[in-house]
Amino acid sequence: MKTQTYHLKITLLEPMLGTAPANKDIYTSYFKQKSLDAAAKAGVELAPETIDKQAEDMPDEGESKTTGFHRLPDGRPYIMSYMIGGFMKEAASTLRKVDDSLIASNSVLRAFRKFVDSQVFFRPHRVPLEVAGQIEWAYVDEMSFSGGGVSDFQRSLRASTPMGERVALAKSEVVPPGTSLECTMEVLGDDVDEETLREWFDYGRRKGLGQFRSSKIYGTFEYELRRLS
Repeated sequence: MKTQTYHLKITLLEPMLGTAPANKDIYTSYFKQKSLDAAAKAGVELAPETIDKQAEDMPDEGESKTTGFHRLPDGRPYIMSYMIGGFMKEAASTLRKVDDSLIASNSVLRAFRKFVDSQVFFRPHRVPLEVAGQIEWAYVDEMSFSGGGVSDFQRSLRASTPMGERVALAKSEVVPPGTSLECTMEVLGDDVDEETLREWFDYGRRKGLGQFRSSKIYGTFEYELRRLS
C-alpha cells in the first residue's frame, strides 16, 4: 500500500482559543451524545469511554460559559488531532473555488472531505501544545491577558434572532502566539501530493485553528512540513 508520512509542526502567529466546554457536566451530557450520534451516522462504533476520557482531561474548575483546553496528566494543554483534519477540509473547501489552485484541477479530490476522513491519519491523537512564554496584552473591550502561558479571553457574541439582536458574553482559555504543536501525518495513496498539502496548510496564515477563527486572526499559524517516507 502506498503511503506518505510527514512530520508537521504548527506555530501560532496569533492567540488560539480553546474549543472544549470547560464544564465537565456540559461536556459529558451534550458532546458525548453528539459524538456518539455522529459516529453512528458515519457507521463507526465509538466507545463511550473515549468521550469519558476526554471529559476527565478537562480542568475541574470550568464554568458553564467557558471553553478551554483538555489537559494531559502532566498539565500541558492539548488539542485533538481531528481539529487539524477539520482545518484541512475547510482549506480544501475554500481553495477548490480558486481557479488556479491545485485542488481545483484535481478531479479525484471532488470528495475531499471523504479523503481527509478516510485517508489522512495523525499521531498522536492528543497533540500537546508547547505553550510560549508569558504575555501581557490588553485589547480594550475585547481581550485581556493576565499572565502565565494560558490566559482568558472574554468577548461578546451577537446574533440576529426573530426576537431581535441578542448579545451574550463568552470566555475562552487562550494560548499565546509562538505556541507550537508537532505530530506525524500519514496519507494513504497518492491522490494528494506534498505540493497540494502545502497549499492547504498555507491557508493557515489566513484562517487558523480554534474558536473565533472566523475573525481571520485568532489561531492563524505558520507550519513546517517534512516528508519522512
